[in-house]
Amino acid sequence: KPFMMLGFKNLLLRGILYSPSVAASLDTVDANRWLVREAFSSWYPSLAVTSGSLLSVNISNTQNYGSSDPLSVNPSASGTSFQPSTAIGSRRSLFLPDESSDLVSPYTQQASYLQAYPVLTLNWQLFDLARSSSIAASKEQLTASQFQALDQARQTALSIATLYSQLQATEYQISTLLSLCLSSLKLLQIYEQQLEQGRIASPVYLSQKSDFHSTRSQLLSAVASYQSTLSQIKASAMIEDQSQNLIFPQSLALPSLWPVSLDQTKQLVSQYPSILAYQHQSQQYTQMSTSTYRGYWPVISVLGYLTYVGTQGSQQYSPPQQPSGAWSSQLSNYIGLNFTWTLFDGFSAAQQARSYQAQARSYSQQSLALQQSLFAQAMSSVDILRYELPALQAIETSYAAEADAYQAYVLRMQAGLDDYSVIFQSQQQLSSLLSAYSSSYANLFSAYFQLITLTGLHFDSGFLESIND
Repeated sequence: KPFMMLGFKNLLLRGILYSPSVAASLDTVDANRWLVREAFSSWYPSLAVTSGSLLSVNISNTQNYGSSDPLSVNPSASGTSFQPSTAIGSRRSLFLPDESSDLVSPYTQQASYLQAYPVLTLNWQLFDLARSSSIAASKEQLTASQFQALDQARQTALSIATLYSQLQATEYQISTLLSLCLSSLKLLQIYEQQLEQGRIASPVYLSQKSDFHSTRSQLLSAVASYQSTLSQIKASAMIEDQSQNLIFPQSLALPSLWPVSLDQTKQLVSQYPSILAYQHQSQQYTQMSTSTYRGYWPVISVLGYLTYVGTQGSQQYSPPQQPSGAWSSQLSNYIGLNFTWTLFDGFSAAQQARSYQAQARSYSQQSLALQQSLFAQAMSSVDILRYELPALQAIETSYAAEADAYQAYVLRMQAGLDDYSVIFQSQQQLSSLLSAYSSSYANLFSAYFQLITLTGLHFDSGFLESIND
């Protein structure tokens, strides 16, 4: 089967680089960075073009009096700034009767033309007190997301490092259980021969057989735990092929005592990314509240329009025929200061601002709560390093002594100097010491990696020297 060799540091690096959670956090940072740029864009003027309308107009008017001017209004632009200066019907045909209130013979006027008027709008806000607070809120949101991404990277590294130490502890456990299992099997074979020779009673043989299968069961359970941890490491390192064999050429040295004082540790923990992220989120909503309150101040801007009205065709004519090639155009513009002031909105903005203030206080309290929790975790990890390290060394010494005693008991039993009970007791003591060693080993590395994650410190030189990366 294909195999891959990964050192400890390379495994951490691969896990962070290929982690979907870290990638998602970085995408959030990128999204918030664009939002900051969007907030800054409010300093620039806006320029927009609207197409207005494209109208095809056909008018036919018939009347029998001459006092009105029915085609004097352009229906496409009536009541707007686009009203043409030349009204329909302003120049009347010479053969039509003069305007009077008397009835005349019915006559018909017609108009047919195509008209378009695009509009160019300029708006530049010169005075807006809410703008600076809105930009500051966007910056705080960006900073908070950056700390959240850093926290996600640290948590990913912590998870992989913990799995790696668990894998190494399980390897030691498997190695020791295998040795115990082989020794127990050898003793079982000796008992079986002695049972056939009638030198021992059947209960002695059965007890040893039970101890052998119990040790074998622990060995199989340790192998299953090893495979489960290995699968989790593959998933964390984004190794999709579960059949691929991983080789870890490095073993982790036992960490030394924590080199930083408690006060310094607390100071480092207070700078933990999640704590800072909560603080910046609190500042974000504080700025949003300020921006909302400042929205009650007036906004002064430069507002300008440029309009063009183009007409293809005649806006007025009478039978018998339409003028050929008729057209007209009109260009108009104006620019000036625009003043907008919301005098009353039913206290809507004020209520929203108070909501932002409450949210800011909530994030501030969450920051304090998390800080207290992480302080407790850090102090607990320091105590574990302080007491578990000598305890682990004591267990190693005790296990080595008990293993030598076990071999001596077997030889003395074969020579008839000791009974079988001391061997059973030694086997139980070895199994108990092995379980205690695995638990203490896992707790020691878990505490060490937890402190590294909380404080942001690097591995000490002694820890790294044992790694041939």
